[in-house]
Amino acid sequence: MPTWRDWLLLARIHSAAATWAIVVIGFVLGGGQLFSWEVFPWIGVALGFHLAGFAQNSLHDREFDKRDPGKKHFPLVTGALNVDHAALFVMAGTALFCVLAGWLVAGNPLALAI
Repeated sequence: MPTWRDWLLLARIHSAAATWAIVVIGFVLGGGQLFSWEVFPWIGVALGFHLAGFAQNSLHDREFDKRDPGKKHFPLVTGALNVDHAALFVMAGTALFCVLAGWLVAGNPLALAI
């Protein structure tokens, strides 16, 4: 049974702060207020993007990671998570990213196309 730690390692949560900080900086530079409720959906978008992206990377690189001694603790390498669980995690993170991003651009077709 996978633990919370396994899921967090899959998504490399230790570096997520850098991802959402970059998004928040862009939000503020674009005219948003740092200390407002409006910043939280942007953090959600960044986290969805980060979680899905790094989990997808772990999923696709699992065979390479098995040969890399520095990645012997990764949950797909140790067998703590199976490929199906990781794929569902990627889909959930992608869904979070898409839903929040779509809501934030208010259905603007040009923004959604980009």
